[in-house]
Amino acid sequence: MENTTLLVKVEEYTSEILKDQLPPELAPYYFEYTKKVVELTKSIGSHEQLSDEDMEMVQIAAWFHDTGLR
Repeated sequence: MENTTLLVKVEEYTSEILKDQLPPELAPYYFEYTKKVVELTKSIGSHEQLSDEDMEMVQIAAWFHDTGLR
């Protein structure tokens, strides 16, 4: 599954959230970590043969999983 317009917007939005709520020295680390989590969800979702709709939902959840930090 390719990144949809929604997934691109979610990536941009969550990136901004992390930049805004974390110290500047930590934001890049958390963003890279979050990207790795998203990639892992793609791998697991593919292995589990998720539908495109379910794969998109799982990826959105992965993007948002650390946005509640403070």
